[in-house]
Amino acid sequence: TDLEARLDLAIYFRTHHSHIVSPPHALELVMKDESVSLMMADHQQTVVPVSRPNTAHLKELLGIAQVSPKTNGEKQNSPARA
Repeated sequence: TDLEARLDLAIYFRTHHSHIVSPPHALELVMKDESVSLMMADHQQTVVPVSRPNTAHLKELLGIAQVSPKTNGEKQNSPARA
């Protein structure tokens, strides 16, 4: 974390305990099963893991909105008034 302390946090982000990335160089947020990874825009399109605690903050940095779950196409109505 000595290196992390010297990095500009406006440019770099720790996705996982073993990975620090620059979000502007990300191509895609990959969600598979229950894991989240970040595909980078390097020559090999490196896939970097994202820890669960860091996923929400990374989505904010990337401008990805949270989508609320739907219930089988049903409309959610306001509670009935008595």
